[in-house]
Amino acid sequence: MKTADYALIVSIFSACVAIASFGWNVWSKWLYPKAKLRVGFGAVVIHYGNGPTDQQPRYLRMAMTNFGPTETTVTTAVLKLAPKGFGQKGQHAIVNPITSLRTPDLAGGPFAGGLPKKLAVGESFDLFFPYESEFARERLTRLGVMDVFDRFHGAPLSNIKKTRKELLADDAKVSVDDDQAVEFGAN
Repeated sequence: MKTADYALIVSIFSACVAIASFGWNVWSKWLYPKAKLRVGFGAVVIHYGNGPTDQQPRYLRMAMTNFGPTETTVTTAVLKLAPKGFGQKGQHAIVNPITSLRTPDLAGGPFAGGLPKKLAVGESFDLFFPYESEFARERLTRLGVMDVFDRFHGAPLSNIKKTRKELLADDAKVSVDDDQAVEFGAN
């Protein structure tokens, strides 16, 4: 083989790569663009302006923002629990948000809290859950929302772990306070 033969082979290979990348760009940008949602999860306090912060209502908040390039519709909040043992699969579940912060004890089902919600590019939306929710204290591997195309958009695992750690520490503190109150009442 001569140098011209090697040059021809390299040219044909580079032309194939160029055609493939052009096809991928056309497919992903114009024919089938997907909206990207950024989802966050954490515990929040809603301060109504009266009284100390530790006496204000607390909620779990899932915040999402549509980063485009198209609008999308959020349909449900979902989670996946970590497997209980070796060789087992984790369970998937739909999570029920609070219908309204004015009536947080009113059960609304999986389509409460404004779901399904259409999000334009750049628009944000929040879902709230009761602070006492057991799902946030479990070992979760995924937590997020599903869109109308059945694509999952999840909160970072670091947000989920940080919130779980905060909730468990708060539960331990409440448990210690309750034990001290019982001991005090017994004397």
